Amino acid sequence: MEELKSEISDLRKQLRVLQQDKKFKDEVGSIQDGRIIELENKVGNLKARIRILIDKKISINALDMATTNLIANVNRGLDRIENHIRGVGTPIQNPANVIDGIRGSLNTIRVTLQNITAERDQYQNILNDTNNRERDLRNQLRDSRNQNLRFQRLLDES
Repeated sequence: MEELKSEISDLRKQLRVLQQDKKFKDEVGSIQDGRIIELENKVGNLKARIRILIDKKISINALDMATTNLIANVNRGLDRIENHIRGVGTPIQNPANVIDGIRGSLNTIRVTLQNITAERDQYQNILNDTNNRERDLRNQLRDSRNQNLRFQRLLDES
């Protein structure tokens, strides 16, 4: 009879330990699952941002529209200067004004191209940062999954 009581007592202790192990395993699994879901969401958000950045392209038409008139002005001004030098057509009263107009148009084109280049560089930097963050999050996700598997194995072994 004492033997049975002792055996029942041992079994109850083992049951409590197993219940604690199961509770710990469930808690760790929940935490790890939550972390994995969180990292997967971050990766998804970064992918969406990358798609937006890739889809956002500098419109060549916008550049063409912005610069076509300026280039046409430069060409007209050069033609007027050339005709003035050759003595063809209507003489220009002040050729320096035409040259100033050409310089102004060329400066505007230069500034426009610089702005477009700067904007492109900003988007490239954002894309590079996003790619790096996505890579880091993927690594964290992989590490969390591996850690979760290790915990599962340890708990299964215990």
